[in-house]
Amino acid sequence: MRIIWVLALLIVVGGCRNEMNGQRAKQNDNEYLNISSIENQKSNNRKTITLEKIPYAEFKDRWNALADEMDRNLHINELIYVDDPIDPYFQCLLQDQMEVRAMSDGEGIVKIQFISKSSKDHYKMLTGWIVVYQLLKGEDSQKDGDALLATLGVGPNENLENINESTLLYEGINYRVSPYANGYLFEASYPKDL
Repeated sequence: MRIIWVLALLIVVGGCRNEMNGQRAKQNDNEYLNISSIENQKSNNRKTITLEKIPYAEFKDRWNALADEMDRNLHINELIYVDDPIDPYFQCLLQDQMEVRAMSDGEGIVKIQFISKSSKDHYKMLTGWIVVYQLLKGEDSQKDGDALLATLGVGPNENLENINESTLLYEGINYRVSPYANGYLFEASYPKDL
């Protein structure tokens, strides 16, 4: 009699396990389907990044339009050509020990550096970085650059403690940030084949 009860118990327990495994399999299939549909939505939402060099003649006006929009005193009054033997550039000294450098390949601006020799005014410095980001992104600059700043190590409330020397390719543009004097050098450049 005990053997019959044990066999019956094993059959019931085994049936329950099969049913639970079937439910888990369905649940895993549903999770897989949800993940797949999210991945499909993401791939359907991808957009082509279009980058165009900024003509030198338009650089100052485009910069100033963005700087004015952000209500910061990062206005370029005059660009001075600096004949550096390694990498000649156009320079504008801004207030608060900040400067903008723009490098051209003859067809247009291909690299912009924003240098702050002091990190006293974090907000103004980071605003300059955002101006560089939006300037190079052109029509694609709907994002405000916060994601880029976070990727570079800028924390909430302009916290710069996690910024280290780093380079990265972000949305088709090469970015570099590194300590410079008591501040930072922020550089953005188009790919060489643009």
